[in-house]
Amino acid sequence: TFDEAYKYSIKIQEKNLNSSEKLRELIHYILGYYQRKKNLSRIFIMEHTAMKKLLNIDVSKQGWHANHHPQVPQVFRNKLEKIFNVMVAIIEEGIRSGEFRNMDAKEVCYVLGALLRGFHFKGPVRVKEFTLNESTNLIHDFVLHGIINARK
Repeated sequence: TFDEAYKYSIKIQEKNLNSSEKLRELIHYILGYYQRKKNLSRIFIMEHTAMKKLLNIDVSKQGWHANHHPQVPQVFRNKLEKIFNVMVAIIEEGIRSGEFRNMDAKEVCYVLGALLRGFHFKGPVRVKEFTLNESTNLIHDFVLHGIINARK
């Protein structure tokens, strides 16, 4: 499933679109992916016994401790990193073209990734349900424009 997400991310990156449009499509895809693969994301926050049973992963060899949240296994981390790098490349492309301001693309993607995960795993204070398009538009607009009042 991560390989599928990586391949689709590459397709977005290779489209003849400006960086903002590519970023919007990637945000839309990732949010949709989270919706389609709800159970997969839950696996990563399970207890050790469930991880071993469902993924056939020996958690004792992963360096996990009972008191710590388990880390994502290295094989999955590598696949997630490939997707992350596509996101970084899109941001860097936007910086080079002058579409985005000059900043650290990896830091932008760390924040964007956290924003996407946090938005998907809604907390107790969020009472409104957003459609996939509403979620995409809200996050894309926030990433591009933040909360600053440009009229000042």
